[in-house]
Amino acid sequence: MDIANSYLTLLHDKISGLKDIERGEFRYSHILLFAEYQSRLFKWKTVLKNESFYLFNKDKSFHNLFLDLSPLWINELIPEEKVICDLNELGFSRVHLTHRDYYGFFVAMYLNWEIFKEYAELKKHDSLPHPYETVYMMFCRGGDIFNGEKKFEVDSRTYIKHDHRFELPPLTTEFLDFVDAETATHSHGMNYPDQEKVFQLWQKFNK
Repeated sequence: MDIANSYLTLLHDKISGLKDIERGEFRYSHILLFAEYQSRLFKWKTVLKNESFYLFNKDKSFHNLFLDLSPLWINELIPEEKVICDLNELGFSRVHLTHRDYYGFFVAMYLNWEIFKEYAELKKHDSLPHPYETVYMMFCRGGDIFNGEKKFEVDSRTYIKHDHRFELPPLTTEFLDFVDAETATHSHGMNYPDQEKVFQLWQKFNK
């Protein structure tokens, strides 16, 4: 496979357009999508025998599932540094290479997963969901992510790590838009809808 060509194609087709989306406006859908990311990550970590969940807020490398998979081709991954450099050249703002900046990191993880998802080391876990899909979806909706003082901030709102059993209903744009519309008046009232609240919203959406 031509990895370099696959990377450039994905960068153009799936990432370049994100630079025109204004980032950082708080929406509950962003919190829910990141919560779903946490659930998916922990499912993968459990299967791969790395349940050091306490590192979720503390160590960027914990979010790199390729380190757990440890494939022979790990050195072929597109580095975070290159992805961030390319994003800056494309005109992205506020994308930096630091231990607290995660936007470029998650873009790199998503792109690498898309490039290598047909490789045997990933295909053998087909029953597990795409780990980085919902972070990408969050970025497509204008979400932003940062890690400050060992806690994540989604749209500058502190993200409270859940007990990893959170489940999001089907990931449709219509439902996520409905969540944002229903919770818009609570933007300063509560941190984010809990599991019970999410399913109440799902039931209301389906009426």
